[in-house]
This record gives sequence, structure tokens and C-alpha cells, in this order.
Amino acid sequence: MASEPPVPVTTLMPAPTPVGPPGPANVPKPIANPLVSRGKPVKGHSLARFAKENALVDGQYRTYAGCWRAGTPTPNEPAWAALNVGKSFKKLLLVWSDGGSYNFNETTYGAPADYRIEVSADSSDGENGSWKTVATVKDNHFHARGHSFAFEGQSWVKLILLRAPDNSPNGLGIDELELFDLSAGGTDSWFFMGDSITAFLFDRESTQHQPSFPELVHGANPRFYPAIINAGIGGENSSHGLAHLDEWLSVAPDFKYWGIGYGTNDAAGNTESAGPFEQNMDAIAKRVLAAGHVPIFAKIPYAADGGHAHVDAFNAALERVSKKYGLASGPDLYSWFRQNPDQLVDKLHPGEDKLHPPKNGIVEANRLWWEATRWLYAP
Repeated sequence: MASEPPVPVTTLMPAPTPVGPPGPANVPKPIANPLVSRGKPVKGHSLARFAKENALVDGQYRTYAGCWRAGTPTPNEPAWAALNVGKSFKKLLLVWSDGGSYNFNETTYGAPADYRIEVSADSSDGENGSWKTVATVKDNHFHARGHSFAFEGQSWVKLILLRAPDNSPNGLGIDELELFDLSAGGTDSWFFMGDSITAFLFDRESTQHQPSFPELVHGANPRFYPAIINAGIGGENSSHGLAHLDEWLSVAPDFKYWGIGYGTNDAAGNTESAGPFEQNMDAIAKRVLAAGHVPIFAKIPYAADGGHAHVDAFNAALERVSKKYGLASGPDLYSWFRQNPDQLVDKLHPGEDKLHPPKNGIVEANRLWWEATRWLYAP
């Protein structure tokens, strides 16, 4: 098997921190799924001018102006992008994300409505040769998706965009197309679900929100580069997360670790009773475990807005659920932001809500996620 190509890391990594005690014995450590698409040449066809196919593999995230512009394709004139990764891999995971949609269930700024994925063993240019369909999606309503498929004997992967959503004023724009090698049974994949804070934390915007969780993991242990999907949705609480869960489990079966960040909206308005929240989080943990995944709760962040006086009671509920199911501990966002309230305020942009971390707080929260789960990646 070909050796793993290096993954560029453009941001200086912080000094390593000591690996804490191991997590619960029932929590499996991830199996590496190397990123094998970064920097590969991309062939393609687009209805848009200046399509920038190579932007799909440049490692620059949340750059709508710099994404692959695919126009408004149709089944009769689709847009497509193809990569030749060679014949070294038995199974791959393809993860795409759009260039501008904020909420997970939003496709306004770049995501396709209909698309398919094909593979080829004999193409020479990404267009000729014989092709086999390995995934087909209709009526997609998410801003990122992941699909695994058999790849033994194949060499090319093609993402074909067939239709834009009804509301897509600027046409389709795919931010990144990542391919991960699952030949060894890789499980280093994360699905982060939660509210607007989750949506901010894991957007990986390249100019301000780096190093992100995957870069921190990779910087500490170069064998690993986590595949992630950001499933944050602004304004949602634990009841929304529970209502989404069955569908999300069905569309993200390949993502092993489920980072879960609800509670800020449950506790809003100085709500005192954490009972309904605890019931919802218990049900979420139970369903994620039953589906064969690993749920990890982040503690609800401290907020300085005056409307979250009882967050400690909600975090106590999270601890009870985690203990009940023997879950690994996620980051303690409450203690960090309580001790560092400056991380809730961007001094260059006064008037923030003291609830959503600006860029400095986002970077710190990613570091806290990495440090809380660092033991998973220890040799």
C-alpha cells in the first residue's frame, strides 16, 4: 500500500500537552484513515467561469470565493470533478462540504440537491473510460455529506453534480472534497452535532479559525487526520437534536465519534429545571450507542450574557448521563470560558452577545476538544 502523503499544516501547533489518563475501557480508539486527496490534480467540467477545480483539494475551508464553482448543473449537463488517487486503496470515504451554507440543514450557498459518485479503473483523464456508480443522492438538504465505497482495483473518483436546490442564488460551490483511506477499517471520523456554537466551532474557516480539531490531531500524531462533518444548527436545543437523530444516523453511518454540544439554548432565559434536557440527552446517548457510534458530550460553555444563570445544573445533568453510559469526557467549555471571559469578546468588534465565542474563543474551544480526546490518539 502506498505510504500516506503528508498533509500540509499551515498553522503553528501549540506545544504538546501531557496525555491525561486513558478514557473508559469501553470506548474504542480510532483506527487511522489517512487523508489521500490533499493536493492531488483535479480534472473537471463546470458551467461556471473560473471554476477552480484544484480548490477542492487545497485544504482551505469556508472560502466561498475560493471554492470550486459549479454553476447550475442539470442532469443533461452536469458538473463534475474527478481525482486519480491510484490503485492502492481497497475502500475510501469521500467527504464534501459546500462553500458558504451555515446550518447543517441549509443548502442555499453551494450544496447540490442531486448528485452521484462514480469510480473508474481505466479512465485516463477523468472523463473517458468505464465508470461505476457507488453512491446516488436525490433531494439532499445538508451542507456536507460523507460516503464510503469499495475501491479495490479502481483509480479514479468522480463527484457528479446533477441539480441545484430551488434556492441557490449563486449556484453550486463545493469547498473541499476529501478522500480518506478506509482500507485498514479506518474509524477516525467525527460528526459534531449541536447548536450555533457547534456551527461556529467546526466551520474550520481557514483565515481565522485555525488550527482546528483535525489539524491539532494531525499535528500531535501525523498518522491521523480526522474526517469531520459539522452538523451545528443555530437556535437548536436538545429536543431538536433528538428529533433529527434518526435521520442523521442514517445519512452519516460511517462517522464513528459523535461530538454533541447542546444545552446553551435549553438553559436560555435563566431556565432552572434541567429535567427535560437530561431526558433528551439520555435518549440521544442511548440511540447513538445503539447505532454503534461513540457519543461524547461537551460541557455547555459559560455565558456572560446574563441569561444563563443555571448552566451548572445542566452540566450536572450531562455528567449523570455520561456516567450512566460510561461515556468518555468531552471538553469542559464551562470552566474555560468562565475563567477566560475575554475569549467571549472580540476586542476589535465591540457589542458581541458574550455568548458565542469569536475567533479567539473558537480556536481555544477546538484546542479543548483536542486535549479532552487526546488520549484516543496516544500511541
